[in-house]
Amino acid sequence: MRVLYITTAFARHERDHITPWLTETIKVLRRKGVEVEVFTSSYKGLGNQTVCGIPVYRFRYFLKNLETLTHEEAVPERIRRKKIFLFLIPFYLGSGIIHAFLHSRRKKYDIIHVHWPFPHILFALPWKLKKVPVISTFHGVEIMWIKKKMPYLLPFIKFSIRISHAVTCNSSYTRSLLLGVEKSKEVKIIPFGSGIEVKEKKKIKRKIPSVLFVGRLVERKGVTYLLKAWRKVRERKHAHLFIVGDGPLRKELEREAEELGIDDSVTFTGYITNEELDRMYRSSDLFVLPACVDSKGDTEGLGVVLIEALSREIPVVACAVGGIVDIVKHMRTGILVPEKNPDALADAILTLLENKKLASRLAREGKRWVEENFSWEAVAKKLISLYHSISG
Repeated sequence: MRVLYITTAFARHERDHITPWLTETIKVLRRKGVEVEVFTSSYKGLGNQTVCGIPVYRFRYFLKNLETLTHEEAVPERIRRKKIFLFLIPFYLGSGIIHAFLHSRRKKYDIIHVHWPFPHILFALPWKLKKVPVISTFHGVEIMWIKKKMPYLLPFIKFSIRISHAVTCNSSYTRSLLLGVEKSKEVKIIPFGSGIEVKEKKKIKRKIPSVLFVGRLVERKGVTYLLKAWRKVRERKHAHLFIVGDGPLRKELEREAEELGIDDSVTFTGYITNEELDRMYRSSDLFVLPACVDSKGDTEGLGVVLIEALSREIPVVACAVGGIVDIVKHMRTGILVPEKNPDALADAILTLLENKKLASRLAREGKRWVEENFSWEAVAKKLISLYHSISG
């Protein structure tokens, strides 16, 4: 079976941090005999290549030095920061459609699998006209963004769903968003797992308890509430908080940590390699995702970092928003707290740092849960079953 993945961006080299979960998904599928290839955009003139054994076809859409609409950050975030990037959208869409048409004449596939159908369903149309089955996979953020900022584009989402042979999404939350827009198709939940390969390694012991956050430093991650909670934690417990990741709010959050008087117990690492991230996980006693619904109505579509933590049998605390509730079952696989509530967040952190027996039980149950529902084997099995069901 030959499948083409159409996506906004894809890894430019084996150590690239771009959508690592997508790279891993394709690697697993290829090991199981599904010939997956990728159609995506260029970045600064980058052409066709092979990454991790995966053929990647890239389309150029502007002058080399200005081909920066994708890859380094999400397109909506890039446009929010600098409206000038709106200028590239027509070139991106026009070139993508033309190159998709040309590619459809050169290559034959059994299935076209579109990630982020807004707007990439347009790139699938050449194959749709040839009666090749199309799958659309939504990840949540794009639906929230359109409903909040551009509701006049909701008919495009309906169009994407209606012309697809099958529709999937990453969580029950995203499914509810989709069904609120269009109910003509069944929406299957097929979550994607961690992008970091988990290997059984020994834990690394630190002198004091270590709490970890991993993610983009943007409003919907809720790090400001974690910092406020951390001040209360430090009043009772000698511990250290590591904030891994970068983003537009980093300087503001570093300044807030200093103003709260907790900067001596908080480390902002910025982006780190997968090897360094694995070491951070292995040296952590607790993982926290303080996500919230931000001022634009965005929140977590799933919360893949929670899968990464639980896969390593690390207890987790998270806020009950978006798709997080599919991963964290309160007092079964972790502790859920209300969003934007530093006191509740601090109490949950202290509970697990001070009650090792409870923390250990939740971590064990959490690991079992993600292995059964979010492991690469589970994801690949669901995808292959879907492919066979629509390929005839």
